[in-house]
Amino acid sequence: MRDRFSASNIAVLSSVSSISPQNKNVLHYDLLLPLAIHINCDKNHLFNEIQVLRPMLVNKELSNVSELYHEIKPLREVFPYMMLMVKAALTISVLSVTCERVFSKMKLIKTRLRNTMAEERLNDLCILSIERDFQVNFQQVIDQFSAHHKNSRIMLH
Repeated sequence: MRDRFSASNIAVLSSVSSISPQNKNVLHYDLLLPLAIHINCDKNHLFNEIQVLRPMLVNKELSNVSELYHEIKPLREVFPYMMLMVKAALTISVLSVTCERVFSKMKLIKTRLRNTMAEERLNDLCILSIERDFQVNFQQVIDQFSAHHKNSRIMLH
């Protein structure tokens, strides 16, 4: 993990784990500070929100960050910075997984044998490989090709 991420990114990821109700240091201000700085939260207001929120959650048996989000969502006007923190915690993992998926696919596409591939072609192949879910309307593609290239023919083998 230390090879993959910088020290500041590791600190932010550790902050995300401090939002989890399963963590023994849940809502510990010092541990949440790197994430708060990363998403531009007002540190003083966040500190005050944590001091009020922590006692409210003592008797709650929350098992994950999503449950914490649903617990404080009705009080979002009272805890705006904690809502930002929880939303960030819920989305950071999704964003990093998507990024990891892209790099994994790119590694499969750009092998040592294909090292001379131009950047534009690599980008196009990555998009095709990663976004396989979309449907291609072949008739529309053929119509667009014929409209742009009046004297050309499509050769099908």
